[in-house]
Amino acid sequence: MKSLFSNLWIFFLSGYALIWLTMARTNKKRNQPIEDPEMRSTTTQTEMIMIGFVPTLLLFICTFFMPLKNSTLLPLGIIIFLAGVLVSLFSILSFRSSEREIITKGLYSHSRNPMYVGGFFFFTGIFLMGWDINLINFIYIIFLFIWIFSTNHMVKKEELFLENKYGALYQQYKSKTPRYF
Repeated sequence: MKSLFSNLWIFFLSGYALIWLTMARTNKKRNQPIEDPEMRSTTTQTEMIMIGFVPTLLLFICTFFMPLKNSTLLPLGIIIFLAGVLVSLFSILSFRSSEREIITKGLYSHSRNPMYVGGFFFFTGIFLMGWDINLINFIYIIFLFIWIFSTNHMVKKEELFLENKYGALYQQYKSKTPRYF
């Protein structure tokens, strides 16, 4: 019987912890959260939990049952996973010197939502690291699509909020920079 530590949860937890610790340090350095507190007023607590937290938690639970597979997709999965972590980290670090303006430099000059792009790479890399044709991988794919759908829903709400807050400045940025890729 394989060890629980050969399952993908350890990668998920390590990557996610690094990302969230970086966000916490960035928030502390800025003396304010990356997320605009005004944005929270446009979303209920239940909606935040259902859209942001639950899909991620379901993906995490799946990784307890997904062993790391020594397959031809493992190196690709590791590269995509690490790319996801790095994209997320560099996206967060873009906020270090900002106050409350629109971030348009660094990764934000190529994508309006690089943190979500990083999340997509992160979750896809984990899936490829444990690729197999079985029920848990099928369930993981379903939860990944739920995460994508719910994230896109949240992004559209964030964009509407930013359009209302920043007006023409955000419209100009939006016209030059793709939502994701």
